Parts: sequence; C-alpha cells; structure tokens
Amino acid sequence: MKKLLFVFTTLLLFSCSSSSDNNNTSSNYTFHPPTWIQGTWYNYAFNNTSNHIDESIVFLTNNIIKYDGTPKDNIGSVNYNEYYGGLVNTPNFNYTIKEETTSTKYVITYTYMSNGLTSIIKNYYFKINSTTINFDTQDNPNSNFLLYHKI
Repeated sequence: MKKLLFVFTTLLLFSCSSSSDNNNTSSNYTFHPPTWIQGTWYNYAFNNTSNHIDESIVFLTNNIIKYDGTPKDNIGSVNYNEYYGGLVNTPNFNYTIKEETTSTKYVITYTYMSNGLTSIIKNYYFKINSTTINFDTQDNPNSNFLLYHKI
C-alpha cells in the first residue's frame, strides 16, 4: 500500500496539463544529496529479507538514480537529473526543485504550476542510523513508511 502511494504521488506530479503562460528559463537541475545519504540503499518491502530486493536508490554527489530491483538487475531506472531536472526547462510549465539538508533529514520539494494551480510535493528521507533510512511524503521520521537499508 505504501508503495502504491509513492507511485501515485509520482504520477500525480506529472498528470496535469502543461498549458500555462509561465515559462521557466533556468537550466537543468542537478541534485546534491548530503554526504550521509550517499551510497546505494535497498528496499525489500515484501518479505524483509535481502534475498528479494524490491527497489534501490543510489545517491551520488550530484544525482539520484532509482532502480527497480538492484542496479545489476537492469529492469528499469529513473535518473533524477535527467527526468525531474529536465522538467525545469519544459516550456509553458512552471516547475521548480528545492533541496533542504540537515544531519538527519534530506527533503526534496517539487513545486509546479499548471493552469493557474500550484502543486507542492515533498519527499523526505530520514537517517534512522548508518544503515537505515526512511522515505516518507510527510515530515514524520518515525513512520517507517518505506525503509531502505545498506547491505
């Protein structure tokens, strides 16, 4: 269920029409994850064992790449700089990205305006410990919404 909410949130972000009179002429966006989150994180939501990795996220110094399965599975992936960053330059679509970082929290805020309506979606990553992070769409570090682990 949590996974479906995550997928729905992502789809909702891009489901509105892009006809607007506002143009954003800034360059493509580059993500800058904090040092404490950099590396490869795995989610094994269905059976809580490292034998079945559902998805993984690689936080680099200047990008984020999300994979279905592991990076080696070659099932599918999303390069955040290319996908989300590319939206910043979409004509007639006002889209911005903001990152906030603390020693235990990394927040990515996506704001877009279409047909005069503004939508804001936030992705929160919380450091639980050195080998566990929690993803949530709300500012709740204790939710255990979607846990990722370093193996």
